[in-house]
Amino acid sequence: MRPLNDILIFTDLDGTLLDHETYSYKAAQGAITVLRERNAHIIPVTSKTRAEVMILRASLELNTPFVVENGAAVFIPKSQFEFNHDSLLDCDEFWCKAFGLPREQHQDLMSKLSRELQDCCMTFGMLGNKQIAEVTGLSLDHAALANQREYSDPILWQGSDVQKSQLRKEVEG
Repeated sequence: MRPLNDILIFTDLDGTLLDHETYSYKAAQGAITVLRERNAHIIPVTSKTRAEVMILRASLELNTPFVVENGAAVFIPKSQFEFNHDSLLDCDEFWCKAFGLPREQHQDLMSKLSRELQDCCMTFGMLGNKQIAEVTGLSLDHAALANQREYSDPILWQGSDVQKSQLRKEVEG
């Protein structure tokens, strides 16, 4: 493994590297160019999915690690880091360190909630791409990418504060 003597820049995406309304990085392009000239490595840290970040990485020509789904997993390019560890998953061209449960386990947990609580919360997986687009304002294509979650499943909460407390008790119990 090569030494890390370079500059590492960890950045959020929405509203930081990307314009919050247009999702464009045009306003940050000058800073990105300067950082590249200084051999800095831009590492996205985001709530977005791997599928969403892969498009941005290609556009910005990034070959750095990235963090997805609010810290649920870190993807490390195999081409940049010559190591493996038992705790890392082999995910195509990446090593993946998962900190969250697989999405299927989140969905299984939701199915075990009381019926009253199930009626209060809809996950992305339950909503589907069309409803995700309607709720979030994303295009249908972007909603489909946002729905390619691997380690989380956002909830659209439609219940009361009392029900939210009950949800916490059931999930933690």
